[in-house]
This record gives sequence, structure tokens and C-alpha cells, in this order.
Amino acid sequence: MLNLQSKTIYFMERMNGIILKDMKMSELLLTNYSLILILERFAIELGVKEKTIESICKESNVNTEVFLFILNLHNDISYLSKASFDDLDIREIIQYLCRSHVYYTSEVFPAIIKSIHSMSTSNQKPENLMLLRFFEEYKKEVDEHFSYENTIAFPYILSLLAPGKSTKKKNDYSVLAYKEHHDNLEEKLDDLKRLLIQYLPPQNDCVMRRKILIALFEFEKDLMVHALIEDDILIPLVETLEKQMAQ
Repeated sequence: MLNLQSKTIYFMERMNGIILKDMKMSELLLTNYSLILILERFAIELGVKEKTIESICKESNVNTEVFLFILNLHNDISYLSKASFDDLDIREIIQYLCRSHVYYTSEVFPAIIKSIHSMSTSNQKPENLMLLRFFEEYKKEVDEHFSYENTIAFPYILSLLAPGKSTKKKNDYSVLAYKEHHDNLEEKLDDLKRLLIQYLPPQNDCVMRRKILIALFEFEKDLMVHALIEDDILIPLVETLEKQMAQ
């Protein structure tokens, strides 16, 4: 019987770096548990038995190509340079992005703030209060970014896809405005990590500090793929759609 390491090596060799639709979902998740989060954002529940990725997508009414594309990006970010995304379903991409927003705001941010509060309560030094203010300001900026996407950019994009609409745009807004509105949220997150690692003095708080840092690193990785999907996939797809409508 193969041990866990041997199973992982075997599965990754079979994958050749790429997740395919005929692979068993269970083996994929046992190889890379972080992909469980992606299932949640497509409303796919666990209890996958021996089913393949394709069969689970069909049962869950999920676009298999979009699901595979996003799985592969999270598994290996270099996948973007290997694959075509010209035919991906824009609606499914936006739905995935919106569910990611909910996850960040309802789970990730509250957990990080709770940990920072705990650290501040046990050691009420000015540096800890500065850390809390820094993160709350960052959270406010991210919330504003998500709100803009949820209320302006995404509804505009979906309006272009609405059946029976005119083939010409009816307002002055375009995806170019969305592109210009995109902020570098990752840079400020890096500043926050550096504050914890380099500049915040030791306070006998290594356990809590480690929890905060791991949460920040995991969020940063997730957000990096999130931004990649928006900048390098969604925006180019919508630019192509706008050009087609302008003809």
C-alpha cells in the first residue's frame, strides 16, 4: 500500500502539473487540501466519494472548464501561461469572485482582527494598537475595493451579457475604468507582514504572532490568484466583448 508521500508523488506525476477533469476529486484534495476552499466558492460540498471532477461539476451545475481553470491557477500559478481562457464563462468567473469576497470579509478578516485584539489585550503596548489600526485601515480599503466591484464593475459586465440587450453600450462606463480602479492591495499586505516580522518588538507573543502571520500569508496567496483572475482573465475577456459590441 502506498504511503501518503508516495501517493502524492504518484498523483502529481500523473497530473504532470495539470489538473484534469477525469481525475478523482478526493485524490486531488488529499494532495492539495487548500483547494477545498475553491469547492466552497462553487457551492460544491464534500462527500465526493470516488467521483471525478467532471461528474461532480455536472451534478453541481458548475461549468467544468471554469472550475478546472481556477483549480489549476490555485494549484500552480504558472498555469496561466500554459492555457487558453478565451471561451471561459464570464458569469461563472464573476460568481466565483463574489463568493471569494464573502469569504474574505466574513471569515478571513474577522479572524485576523480577533487575533490582533487578543495580542493587544494580553500586552497593551502602543505597537500593538498601531498594528490593529494598520490592519483596520487596510481592511477598509479592501472593503471599498470589493464594494466597487460588487456594485459597479460586476453589474456592468453582467449587463453586457444580458439577453435581448442592444449590441451597443448604453453608458460611458467601460472595463477600462475597472482596470484603472484596481489598486495594489498586495503591497500593503506585505507592509503588514514586515511589521510583524521585522519591526514589532518581542513581547512573549510568538504563538499569537505566528497565527496572525500564517493567516496573512494564506490570505496573500489567495488574493494574488484572485487579482490574477480579475486582471489577466476577466478584464481581457470583457475588453474583447466590448470590442465585439462596438462593431
